[in-house]
Amino acid sequence: LLLILILTGGSVYLAKTFNSWYNDFYNSMQNYDLPGFQKSLLLFCGLATLHVVVSVYLSYFRQMLSINWRRWLTNHIMETWLDKGNYYRLQLTDTKTDNPDQRIAEDINQFVGNTLDLSLGILRDVAMLFTFLMVLWTLSTPLQFELLGHSIHLPQGYMVWLALGYAIAGTALTFLIGRPLVRLNFNQQRYEADFRYSLIRLRENAESIALYKGEQEEDKILGLRFGNVVQNYFQLMRRQKKLGFFTLGYNQTAVIFPILVSAPSYFAKAIQLGGVMQILNAFGRVQDSLSTLINNFTA
Repeated sequence: LLLILILTGGSVYLAKTFNSWYNDFYNSMQNYDLPGFQKSLLLFCGLATLHVVVSVYLSYFRQMLSINWRRWLTNHIMETWLDKGNYYRLQLTDTKTDNPDQRIAEDINQFVGNTLDLSLGILRDVAMLFTFLMVLWTLSTPLQFELLGHSIHLPQGYMVWLALGYAIAGTALTFLIGRPLVRLNFNQQRYEADFRYSLIRLRENAESIALYKGEQEEDKILGLRFGNVVQNYFQLMRRQKKLGFFTLGYNQTAVIFPILVSAPSYFAKAIQLGGVMQILNAFGRVQDSLSTLINNFTA
């Protein structure tokens, strides 16, 4: 975990360094500065190599932490489940716990994976947010310009407030649209487990069912439980479609939004092309960090 945190900090630092590189690289192109252009290319090769190494090892150590945690947690839960006949008494006394075998096999895996992905992802997003908020605040210098005959004044840090407003509005709408997914995903997992359990039960009692010719009754039970799977899945599809329309539209708009925000400064000749690209990158980082809920709502 310590290695993961160190590498996460390194990835944030590299992202900030890349942001500064955008400014130098595009300014050298705009000014036809060949030595500066060549220097920027060499710097990019070094930064890109570091980025690849950090990203690969970050993924590797996260997988290592995940399997170690899952191994410990599975052994711990299995000991509790098998202790003093709990596996048997659960069937008689606890009607709320469905399919404990499936919970041990799948839920622990999903719990560990999702917990690491979301917690470490949020930690990285928070670090990225504060880093690039400072960058964006520095780039958002006060500006006075004319638009359609009207004098407009933009205060220091105006891009920061626009990024915050854009992400907060998107997060609120995502919550309203996607909230039913929580119940639908839970039901889908439960119905899948019920259907799988019925199939296993049929195989374990094959001799008795064949002897009493109970195939028709078993087929009704299997059909009913698989029908629940299909019906809930269609509801899940429809809700994900609605959320997909919004989140994809939100992310597409985020591509052009920072360009529109930085255009007044560029056309007022307050910044060069490199500054526009730096703003585009910084705004994107801030917007991504603030959009954690939007990007991970389904999970």
